[in-house]
Amino acid sequence: MSGVYRLTEIEGKGLACIATTDIKKGSLILRENPQMPADAEAETMGSSKWIKILLKSFNKMSKADQLEYMRLKNKCSWIIEKNLGLKSKIGQIEKDSGKAEDIFQICCIYVSYRMNDGFRIKVSGIKHSCQPNAVQLHKTIKLYEVRAIANIKSGQEITLNLSSDPFFGFKSKVHRQNSLLNAPPFVLCSCVLCEGDVDIDATAFEALIQEAEELASGWKSLENCRKEVQCYKKMYTVGRTQKIQPYFLYYKILKQAFMIASHGYLMYQANDLKMEAKSLMEAMEKFGKVFGKDAMLDYRAITKFSYT
Repeated sequence: MSGVYRLTEIEGKGLACIATTDIKKGSLILRENPQMPADAEAETMGSSKWIKILLKSFNKMSKADQLEYMRLKNKCSWIIEKNLGLKSKIGQIEKDSGKAEDIFQICCIYVSYRMNDGFRIKVSGIKHSCQPNAVQLHKTIKLYEVRAIANIKSGQEITLNLSSDPFFGFKSKVHRQNSLLNAPPFVLCSCVLCEGDVDIDATAFEALIQEAEELASGWKSLENCRKEVQCYKKMYTVGRTQKIQPYFLYYKILKQAFMIASHGYLMYQANDLKMEAKSLMEAMEKFGKVFGKDAMLDYRAITKFSYT
């Protein structure tokens, strides 16, 4: 357990990750590898083989990790049972009703919190917020860090944006809550933005999001790369006027525009996209100071060429 936070049970809200000391923006909160790799993801979810792989992976964990795992809230039992009929399949594997129920809980908790690379217990104890004060950084193939992107006071809850939607922070409260309830992390968000009377003006981004999604799903021709970069730049500019949280502007929009520009240059050797990538990288490095030097991603390592 990290010395800068503790997991505690809050009545009516379940587990919460609370800072035990003042944490400066950019500071490391935790570093973690998956305790359960994503081996089960190669199988059909809910199948007998999926259940067995998941159980085998759980049994390999230390007893302390198993106890921390089982403390997590089962958020999707009704979904997984309705769609997969999981209890009957588990009953065919394990006849003891008590053990079968434990296996069911293990499966449901995994589905509630799993990530692309597997299951990380400590990160799973951190709640979602539409205005997070921390961010996950992918350091190596498996290693992840959580760092503060704002100054967090002792006693304050540490939160992450857990949505996989790249445009999550540019959508209305209704759209955000629907996406959170119907897919991991399966939560009804109660952050300040969702509980307050004032929400972002999502209408300002609707046409840009639609354009970006269409371009992202299409062929990455040189012209489409150029259009997609310009679309993200427009979204960034509008986001600044709408006072969108820097997290979404920096980690979602500038990063995506940079990746597309870099891809376009690598594919087509287009000098205009090389200059776009260089300009975007400089903007990210400057903008990253909002979160503190240590929180900045090494964007130069993303590409295989030097901006000289």
